[in-house]
Amino acid sequence: MSEPERPASNLAGTVLEGAYRLVALKGQGGMGAVYEATQLRLNKRVAIKLMARELASNQEALARFHREAEITSHLGHPHLVNVVDFGTAESGEPYLVMEYLEGEDLEHRLLRMGRLEIEAAVHITKQAASALGAAHAKEVVHRDLKPANIFLMQVPGEPDFVKVLDFGISKVKAARARLTRATAVVGTPNYMSPEQAAGRVDETDHRADQWALACIVWEMLTGRTPFVADDVSPLFYQITNLDPPPLARHAPDAPPEVEPVLLRALAKLPSDRYETIREFSRAFEEAALGRPVDVTPTPVTIRRPSQEGAMPAAPMGAGVEGKKGKKLTTFSHTTGEVTQQLLRRRVRPIHIAAVVASLAVVLGVIMFFTSASSPPKVAPIQSAPPSTVVVPLPGLAPKPKPPVPAPAPAPAPKIEPVKAKAKTDDSTKTKASDAPAKRRVLKSRRKRRIFQSL
Repeated sequence: MSEPERPASNLAGTVLEGAYRLVALKGQGGMGAVYEATQLRLNKRVAIKLMARELASNQEALARFHREAEITSHLGHPHLVNVVDFGTAESGEPYLVMEYLEGEDLEHRLLRMGRLEIEAAVHITKQAASALGAAHAKEVVHRDLKPANIFLMQVPGEPDFVKVLDFGISKVKAARARLTRATAVVGTPNYMSPEQAAGRVDETDHRADQWALACIVWEMLTGRTPFVADDVSPLFYQITNLDPPPLARHAPDAPPEVEPVLLRALAKLPSDRYETIREFSRAFEEAALGRPVDVTPTPVTIRRPSQEGAMPAAPMGAGVEGKKGKKLTTFSHTTGEVTQQLLRRRVRPIHIAAVVASLAVVLGVIMFFTSASSPPKVAPIQSAPPSTVVVPLPGLAPKPKPPVPAPAPAPAPKIEPVKAKAKTDDSTKTKASDAPAKRRVLKSRRKRRIFQSL
């Protein structure tokens, strides 16, 4: 028989179904409270998670509570809390019976110490990634990973033995029933991935847990999460659009190889993150030791569709049999190259021709205005050195003469213009009286040519 009902805020002293006595309240949250309890038959200390009474009639919350019991009991990993029993109290609240954990959660550790040494951060991350990797292998995604759900036990010979708690809002890919609406935002805002913050539930997979674990690592090293805001809206804007501040600003003692590893795990696109959470943990461990780590995003496969339909997936560079026996080829590129190829597929030859014609017109206009505005270039007149000038006479061949030293320059005499006379024909005979005049004309022409050449 159960003892009298106590206030809902503290049910210490209550016996549940004659098997478990609640001893002390250890913690309380939105879903309910956690008590230290004693299993009466074995006199064994256990922990009991009792669902809040006002949520017991909420079918969605009740389904989450039952899901946590089912998932945690079936995973069976040393770094996941063990669920040993479940039931319903006489007052109607469902409860889970779990192994009792001695220690503190990571949230209280960070509040007490501010930030941790990098060796401690590596130790905690490695164990948490191992537990989450086991859950991911069974298609279970936590979706609410945060420091409060990472419990640090004090086991003899192994301090800070990690237990991952609270799979209450986990997502099971194979589950038929959905516990959340298609656009519901589930999780703790500071540790939500961009796809969670945008409400894209169908895109939330195991890489969302990798994002959350990277945020926790960042907080262990710096004492703060990578994105901080006073309200949810600006916080979600940072998560989906901005990069975190430089790690060295708040963790100057961290090796420089650590930041690229965390930034890859905090990539906006899930495809740019590590393939598995264990791979991220190994990369962080190597970077913490100062070893170079390849942080290049994993190539994704571009599928070239055929006319008959979509192409099945295949390894990189392999031929794939499409419909009607046609061979199709796959290509491997990074995310940036994927975008470039998709853009190139939209560019047609007519677009290229239009661009080339436009460039030609623009260049022609520029060249026209440039030539019109610039003054014409005149080649400088270079005076030839003084030399012997030979003036050919009609009917006489010029005779070469030896070079004569150049005389001193003298002022050029003023030459009176000579009026041109009528053209005469050398082939006809002239009168004897015109001979002296013709000689004078030839003499004057010869003098003019000589001075012009000078």
